[in-house]
Amino acid sequence: MLAFPSSVSFYDKIFEIWCLQALAVAFGQMGAERLEGPRPLSMGNQTPLFVFRLNGRIIRIWFQKALDPARAVWAYEGGRPLRGIPDLTIECDGKLLLVDAKNRLASENGRAEEIYKILGYFENYSDLVGAKPTLG
Repeated sequence: MLAFPSSVSFYDKIFEIWCLQALAVAFGQMGAERLEGPRPLSMGNQTPLFVFRLNGRIIRIWFQKALDPARAVWAYEGGRPLRGIPDLTIECDGKLLLVDAKNRLASENGRAEEIYKILGYFENYSDLVGAKPTLG
């Protein structure tokens, strides 16, 4: 009998992996041609797990790949850049779409923690996601 951990963090990781697979399936349903993948999750920060071609564009999907710290706008006291590791990163035409998968139930009060995290990525890595920086 195979036993899996019953911790919330395990379920959260499974949800992230499910989102990765669902994203790959969605690209296929849109007519994208799969050029590479799926690769092992352990390679997700070294090479894209999936590579697609859609309408002549190459789309790469990464799993928990650290964003380039040299591109960060924000830094800790002492100068070390504030790092970012989104759950999923979709790369196309030199721009990134960041996905922070959350295994949570939505409430009427919103999800401030998750919203601030995504806004932080957006602001800290504005040139990577195509935003105009408002700080600095």
